[in-house]
Amino acid sequence: MAEAAKEIQRVGIDGFDVQRVMDRAKATNGSLYHHFGSKSGLIAAAEIQELVRHLSRDNRVFRSIVEDCSSKAEFAKALERIVEAVASSSRAGVRVWRARAITLALDNKKVAKMVRNAQIEETKHGAETLHIAQQRGFIDPAIDLEAVSYWMQGQFFGFVLLEAGDTDRLRSAWKQASVAGLHAVLGI
Repeated sequence: MAEAAKEIQRVGIDGFDVQRVMDRAKATNGSLYHHFGSKSGLIAAAEIQELVRHLSRDNRVFRSIVEDCSSKAEFAKALERIVEAVASSSRAGVRVWRARAITLALDNKKVAKMVRNAQIEETKHGAETLHIAQQRGFIDPAIDLEAVSYWMQGQFFGFVLLEAGDTDRLRSAWKQASVAGLHAVLGI
C-alpha cells in the first residue's frame, strides 16, 4: 500500500499505474485482486491509509493542545485555533483525501470496513481527548463525548462542501459558526 500511496502522490488517481505499483512493491497482480479486489480498491486502501495517518496526527495534536490548557478560557481559545487550522488552505489536501476515501469506500466492502474501523478508532481517541477537558471542568459533564467527537468530525468534514462550492466569501462566517457551535455543544 505504501507504493500505491506514493504513486497517488506522484501522479494522482488519473495517472495511477497499477503495474508500476506492483513492480515497485514486488507484488503480483493476483495479490492485488486478493487483497483489494481491483485497482480502485487498492487506490481506496491507499487513500484510507493516508487519511488514517492524518487523522492520527490531528488527534495527537488535539490531545497535546487539550493537555496544555489550564483553564476553560484557554480551552475555548484553543478550539478557535483548531477551527482556524481546520479551515486553512494548507489543509485542503487532507480534506480531499478524506472525501475521496469515503467516496471510494462506497463501492468496496473491504475498503468500507477499513474506513469504518479507522473512523471508530479515531473517534474514540477524540472522545478520550474530550474526556480530559471534561475532567478538568472545561466542558459540560453531561455530554456524550463519543457523539460529540463524531459531530465535530462531521462539522469539519462539512467544510469540504464550502470548498466544493467555491464560496470563499463564506469561509470566515463558517469559522464563526463552527466556533459558536462548538461552544454551545460543549457548554463553554
